[in-house]
Amino acid sequence: MADHQEIDALGQDFDLSTPAGYGAFLMAHAAVLPGLEDAVSHGPVPPDWPMRLRSQDLAADLFGMGLALPAQTAALDLPSAGMRIGALYVLEGSRLGGAVLRRRVQAAQPGAPCAFLAHGAEARLWPSFVGWLDSLVLDEEELDKAAHGARSVFSVFYETLRSWRPKRLEGAQGA
Repeated sequence: MADHQEIDALGQDFDLSTPAGYGAFLMAHAAVLPGLEDAVSHGPVPPDWPMRLRSQDLAADLFGMGLALPAQTAALDLPSAGMRIGALYVLEGSRLGGAVLRRRVQAAQPGAPCAFLAHGAEARLWPSFVGWLDSLVLDEEELDKAAHGARSVFSVFYETLRSWRPKRLEGAQGA
């Protein structure tokens, strides 16, 4: 919970009502999401994993704003199934705020690309993820690894969001 609150607090630094703030927010996510999706794809993953991937929508939104993908992306080392499950929990949970953020962006910037924030909105992906998660049988060691994986992902997001505050965006425009 504390990790999530830190991320939310840091997210307030991004003014989603402006192209610069929203662009920086998307760039920060693009610096983490592709590597995270790749790392967790080594399993276990829900059977509908391919439809859960959001990197292409994120790249399309950046392109729609005239931004290129960041040159550097975060490296994530998730060597155990438990760590990947914990990371996946954070990844899937991040969708929950997407609808709220999308409404905020669209109210301030009608027509702004929001495929990333809208991804899976109609598919009820969170309830199906929780059902899949509940079907897993994890021993105490794997549960500890899952918690470690979740904390690792929160840490990577925190550092990346911190480094992509809007001041960093100036050099990325039109890249």
